[in-house]
Amino acid sequence: MKLPYILSNDPANDGITLDIRLSPGSASSAIVGLQNGQLKVKVTARAIEGKANQALCEFLADYFRVSKSSVIIVRGETSRSKTVFVQGKGKDLEARLVPLINEGPGS
Repeated sequence: MKLPYILSNDPANDGITLDIRLSPGSASSAIVGLQNGQLKVKVTARAIEGKANQALCEFLADYFRVSKSSVIIVRGETSRSKTVFVQGKGKDLEARLVPLINEGPGS
């Protein structure tokens, strides 16, 4: 299944590249669904001095069960739209996202 927000599942780089729409300053951190083909992620940190970016990386590392250093913002440091690379076994990482499509976020 091709998930629209996965820009690439690159075996050569051993990871996946995600198209993310970040919503900082939320009451809780969660993946909340899709918005215009982007994976919408909310974090509690505010967009001040890179704190929301740091919170996004920490949240995704926890979600995908990888180290914090395995999550890299490739593009969009100062934007809500971000391209994020998550290093790890691409198929395993992608499998963690499939329930979001099959059951919906928060199910």
